[in-house]
Amino acid sequence: MWMDIHYFDDNHRRVTAFGCESGYVQVVLVRTDTKGILSCWSVQQDGPVTSLRLFTQSSGVECPGFILKEDKTKDRKEKLVKQQDFHVLVTSALEPTVVYRCVLERGLSNVNILPDSDKFDSVLCACVADVNFDSENEILLGTYGQELLIYKYLTKSAEKQDTDKESAKSTQSGTGNEGEYRLISQRSFAYPLLAMKQIDITGDGMYELAVVSLKGLHVLQHNLQEVSRLCHDRLGLREEVPKQDMFEQLQTESLEDLT
Repeated sequence: MWMDIHYFDDNHRRVTAFGCESGYVQVVLVRTDTKGILSCWSVQQDGPVTSLRLFTQSSGVECPGFILKEDKTKDRKEKLVKQQDFHVLVTSALEPTVVYRCVLERGLSNVNILPDSDKFDSVLCACVADVNFDSENEILLGTYGQELLIYKYLTKSAEKQDTDKESAKSTQSGTGNEGEYRLISQRSFAYPLLAMKQIDITGDGMYELAVVSLKGLHVLQHNLQEVSRLCHDRLGLREEVPKQDMFEQLQTESLEDLT
């Protein structure tokens, strides 16, 4: 059985999701101070649940206070609302991987299928992480077919959203979606993938992706130079970034230059 728990609203509310080998999935919203069940949703899938994750669309990393230029209180309130918009990722041994979006508002009626997630044998593991630094979480799937799949949730174009304003109001019934998940990256391995986790193994402040396969451990890292340039871009310091760091400069210097 897989289970994931998240506290929010200053720990006054708790949302719990679990999936069983029988394919049964349930999400429960509880008031922690009174221990009362506020809502409960359940669904029966056809295949065993191989993994389950509760997550939000936002990566949850707040901007430092010294960078904020607008009203901090307003930003925090908006981020708090986004953090309460929970989604449930469910992978199955026999079915395509699905995401139940906005479970606190729509329950388990709003189902999004991850395309081609069932074309590489069973999905054995999953991870939710922001791998491209856009402040939104992506979904990573590891399959028995030796493939690592990365999905991103993409909203409709602005023009189409304008024409669908009325139909968007009916999404509370679970029949509509504001966007869809798309496969944005794929990587092959030599052996089936059994588990994965985003963790800072090297201690440099950057998260690596640890992937466990049938024959060993693989650690996937970001290009630190690209990350450094992106960080300086976000801070508005692009002009101060040297083309070469000190280590590269020492490597390119000759003995004649040093004498």
